[in-house]
Amino acid sequence: MSRVADIEKNGITRNSTIFIYNYHYYFDSLIKFTDGNAPNLVLQQFYRSPLPSAVQKLSRSRLFKALQAANSHSFCAPIPLRSVLRTVLKSKLHRACITDANVDYEGSISIPTDLMEAADLWDGEKVLVTSITSGARLETYVIPAPAGSGQIIINGAAAHLINTGHRVTIMAWAISETPVIPKRLLLDEANRVLPQKVL
Repeated sequence: MSRVADIEKNGITRNSTIFIYNYHYYFDSLIKFTDGNAPNLVLQQFYRSPLPSAVQKLSRSRLFKALQAANSHSFCAPIPLRSVLRTVLKSKLHRACITDANVDYEGSISIPTDLMEAADLWDGEKVLVTSITSGARLETYVIPAPAGSGQIIINGAAAHLINTGHRVTIMAWAISETPVIPKRLLLDEANRVLPQKVL
């Protein structure tokens, strides 16, 4: 027997059957919430629209039977769980040394391309820069400096907060449904990668 027919066999018209077919979970919740005495007015206000006239005439017992038939067939397809997108650490250059601070240049941070590649940073990627020296924190974007130069330069207004000689941590993030293994590098005073691991 079809799902619709299984409800219709309880003596409910087809229009009412379709209505229950589409909204039986809401009916079920309302009936349980009101201990089986949900008035039509409550249902009408809940849906913000008039109920089908045949539904308004249903007795409580008949509505229960229709709901039982609807629930037994699981008319509504299960709603899949949505994946949770998390912002997680992707790249980290720890204890980098700022070699220059240029207030008059366009806002950015210059990083040698070899370090960008090692840390998986892109040209133009947003980064969080935190000064270990002063405690300042700011967001800016990456621009490439010559590979092997060791030059990490803070540019623009950020140079008022982070200055030459500051030791900083440069971090970038990914938005992912699954865990990400970040590229975390520890740098020396010349911005060379040290072998030690960093958290």
